[in-house]
Amino acid sequence: MAQRILLFSPVDAWSEALSAELKGAGVAVERISDLSRYAQLLVERPQALNEPPEMVLVDVDGPQNEEGEDWRSRRASLDIGLSAWTHAQPTLPVLTIADRRKRSELMELLKEDHRWHLTPRDEGTTTSEILLTVRRHLGRDGFGLPEGIMKSCEPVSHQVRSSQQKDELLGSLGRFMEKVGVHRRVAASARMVADEFIVNAVYNAPVDEKGNHLYRHRDRRQSVELAPKDEARFFYACDGDFLAVGVRDGFGSLKADTVRAYLLRAMQGGQDQIEQKKGGAGLGLFVTLEASNKLFITIKPGEGTEFLALFAIGGSYKTFASRPKSFHLQVV
Repeated sequence: MAQRILLFSPVDAWSEALSAELKGAGVAVERISDLSRYAQLLVERPQALNEPPEMVLVDVDGPQNEEGEDWRSRRASLDIGLSAWTHAQPTLPVLTIADRRKRSELMELLKEDHRWHLTPRDEGTTTSEILLTVRRHLGRDGFGLPEGIMKSCEPVSHQVRSSQQKDELLGSLGRFMEKVGVHRRVAASARMVADEFIVNAVYNAPVDEKGNHLYRHRDRRQSVELAPKDEARFFYACDGDFLAVGVRDGFGSLKADTVRAYLLRAMQGGQDQIEQKKGGAGLGLFVTLEASNKLFITIKPGEGTEFLALFAIGGSYKTFASRPKSFHLQVV
C-alpha cells in the first residue's frame, strides 16, 4: 500500500504539479486546501487521528483563496490541525514550504518543535528538494549527496584522523574549489563551513560506550588523535550547479533537540549568542546556515551524524547570497 502524506496547500499550478509528482513516486497524497473545514472535521471525527500520516507538508506561502485570505492569515486553523496530529504522533515529520529570507521569519517557522524541515517556495524552486525529503523520510535514509538536487557526481573523500589535519583538509578543498571555478567569496563561505564541520567531527562527536563526550570540553588548541574506529569522513563534490561540503562521523551522538536549541538561540541574538566558552557548542550552526544555501543534518543515533551544506555556484555572489535558505534535520 502506498505511504500516505498530508499536503496543506492552496490550489495553484505549483502545488498541483507537486501533488502529481508525489503520486507518481508512489506516495498517497491527501490534499487539504480548506484549513478551517479540516480543523472542524478533526474536532468532529477525532478517530481520524488513529491513522496518522507518514509526513505532513505545509505550504505557508501559497496564493490567496477566493475569499481573499492569504495562507498565513489562516495559520490558526493550520496550527489546530498540526497540533492534533503531532500530539497523536510526536515524531511526525513536518516540512514547511516557505519563501523566507529574513532571520526573524526563519526563526518563526522553525521554532515549532515538530517542524524539522524548511524549503523555499518561489518561481525558481522545483519540487526536487521536497521529493528528496519525502523519499528520505519514507525510506528511513538520509545520508549522502542529495539525488534530484545535485546531478550525479563522485565526491572527493578524506578520512579525518586528527585535529591537526584540519589545515591540510581545508587546503585540499580550496584547491578543488579553485579547479572547478567557485567564486572566491562563495569559496570563503564553504571553507568556513568546512572548518566548523571538521572541528565538530573531531571534538564534539566522539563518545565512549556510556555516551560521555570524550573531547567536547577540550581547548581547541589542544590536538586530538582519533582511534581508527572513531575516524570521520570529510567529503566534497561539485556538479556545476552546487558545491557540496560534508562530514560524517561514526557516533550519532548529536541530539535533534540540541540542534534546534543552538540554532534558535543563535538566530535570536546573532553569532554572539553561540557558546564561546572552552569547548563551546562546536556546531557553528549560525555560521553554517548563514553561509550556505541548503543545510542537511542527518542523525542515526549510535551510528552516525552527517552534516551536508550546499552552495549554489551558478551566477554572481549576489545571486548566491540572496537565495532563500533550506534547512533539513532528520533522525533515521
